[in-house]
Amino acid sequence: ALVPTLLAACGVAAFACHTRAVMAPLLSAAALLAHLASLPPSPASPAATASGSPPSADVVLLTIDTLRADHLSIIGGAWHPVQTPNLDALARSGTLLTEGVATVPLTLPSHTTMLTGADPLETGVVRNGQVVPSDVTRVAAEFQAAGYRTGAFVSAWVLHGSAGLSIGFDHYDDRMSGWDRASDTLALRLLHRLEWVPERPRERRGDETMARALAWLAEDPTPAFLWVHLYDPHA
Repeated sequence: ALVPTLLAACGVAAFACHTRAVMAPLLSAAALLAHLASLPPSPASPAATASGSPPSADVVLLTIDTLRADHLSIIGGAWHPVQTPNLDALARSGTLLTEGVATVPLTLPSHTTMLTGADPLETGVVRNGQVVPSDVTRVAAEFQAAGYRTGAFVSAWVLHGSAGLSIGFDHYDDRMSGWDRASDTLALRLLHRLEWVPERPRERRGDETMARALAWLAEDPTPAFLWVHLYDPHA
């Protein structure tokens, strides 16, 4: 039961990457993920009886871009017309941490800290549009080494795999409404600028991202580390 308990704490800890929020400090979230990756299988599980066997539980990191903590019912947002019953249920079944400070109030630097445990001054990633250095240790790589399969599903172009967070993930889904990285050519960018073809989508709906993530999770029973990034609250 240790992993599900920590998983609930981790899921709640990473709700918002931009604000003083319901999340734990991001360095703590990354440390928690790294700790989960190092845990052996539960002694009660059949997997624990075989030496070197993979772990026995999935670990899910959910990040919701620009979600204000005070809009969550569980910590004082009951006044808001949009209720959050599923997030509230997750908080009640796990550990709710009500204070946290993002290292940088921007999507890429904040997620970089969550997924590496490194301060922005260490990685050099202090704004969107930069690239995470390849020599920075990724939490996803730690999960890979521990026997998990690893998948990420992001909902905004700023977290495109070319930014460097895809390292350590077996599968990194950053396709926005039919566009993929192969279609991002210089010629197409020129056509966009001339307005001869539509601008490349910069985000996708959460239901599309979640459907892809759940389909990937169902493909293989091997325990997984899954990161899902949602962008819907962003205005």
